[in-house]
Amino acid sequence: MELILRSRDGLDDLDTATVRPSLVYNFSPRASVAGGYANSTALPAVGENLTEHRIFGQFTWNQPGAFGTLSLRTRLEDRFIETNDGPIGRLRQQVRFSHPVHKGGRLAIVGADEILFHLNDTSRIAKGLEQNRAFAGISHALTPSMRIEIGYLNQYYPGHRGVNSRMFHILSTTLGMSF
Repeated sequence: MELILRSRDGLDDLDTATVRPSLVYNFSPRASVAGGYANSTALPAVGENLTEHRIFGQFTWNQPGAFGTLSLRTRLEDRFIETNDGPIGRLRQQVRFSHPVHKGGRLAIVGADEILFHLNDTSRIAKGLEQNRAFAGISHALTPSMRIEIGYLNQYYPGHRGVNSRMFHILSTTLGMSF
């Protein structure tokens, strides 16, 4: 289960709120598949809130090493967005590295990059590169099954259909729970 809150303008305004429950099957200590549902609400500075429903499947691979853990995640999503004329297929590829602050500790430094591609055109969304997300922050294991991450997220959207490219600087907080 993930709960994601993203703010803008420092901590003054909530930008996005997402709840993402999923079921995970571990093939080995390093590889897993998952599937689930996400409900995400965008709270723009101007205009009305926009709710999105997503059904997704993903494959995750982790490689622990002497300096930390390298993780790769591939996720396929079907996105259903209000006021759109149909579902949108999206591919997300993430590379992530986590380095513990001290051996056996619950605090880690995290860096990640994720590229998101739309697989089809709809009335609201153009096919192709949707965005790039680069994250740097700190992860803290609150319990063996609960972790919180907080840090800087740089979110870049290339321009499509006459819209200028945009870049956002976001304080990102993620709470992850395993049951």
